[in-house]
Amino acid sequence: MHAAQPPLRAVVWDFDNTLVDSREKNLAVTRRIVTHLRGTWDRIPMLSSLESYEEALWRTRNWRDLYRSELGMDDEMIDEAGQLWTGYQIAEKTTAPILPGIPEALDALRHLPHAIFSANSRRNIDEMLNGHRLRDRFAAVVGYEEVHLRAQKPAPDGFLLCVERLGIDGPGVLLYVGDHEVDAECAANANAELERRGMPLRALSVGADYGRSEGSEWSLEPDYRAGSPDAVVRLAEALGSGR
Repeated sequence: MHAAQPPLRAVVWDFDNTLVDSREKNLAVTRRIVTHLRGTWDRIPMLSSLESYEEALWRTRNWRDLYRSELGMDDEMIDEAGQLWTGYQIAEKTTAPILPGIPEALDALRHLPHAIFSANSRRNIDEMLNGHRLRDRFAAVVGYEEVHLRAQKPAPDGFLLCVERLGIDGPGVLLYVGDHEVDAECAANANAELERRGMPLRALSVGADYGRSEGSEWSLEPDYRAGSPDAVVRLAEALGSGR
């Protein structure tokens, strides 16, 4: 006999380019931060176009790595940039539309608790979700400022804080849906820490390939791939039924 499938307890989402298309807004904010710190951004190839910015995002592991390797900042300046992020995000008026299919996916999965763990600011996420009338769909939102600046993804701290705020102590599984390989790494690190703590929970990583022309190869492949938000729904339904 096969062991029973542990129940699906919740869905944790990344935010940028998983729930919203924030590429143009984040590029504008990054330009403003670099101007604040360096006086100008216009000689930096990464910031010359949306395409160049996107390519840099895929080359780097997280926002700290982006600022270090692509912008040549040291840790002290990166910390300062992190402290500037929320204010510039709130002030920046470039829109970040909800990705197609996300509201419908959240509706279909209303029976599950949802959370967000993001390298964006919690205040900014709350404001954008309120603007789209979706904030009430999420029981917990954890932004970059709620974990130490040196403990950003792929460190599992923020994901584990989501688990704590959702009140889940197991047994079961959680889906972690994200568009970058750092999200798969974060899920793997969270599993190691959950095991160390003796908690009967497991994170299953889902690569959010929707919104891009094709799925990318990651150094650590996710447990699942989703070509659309509806694919996340089908996966959740399959896990929930024990298939």
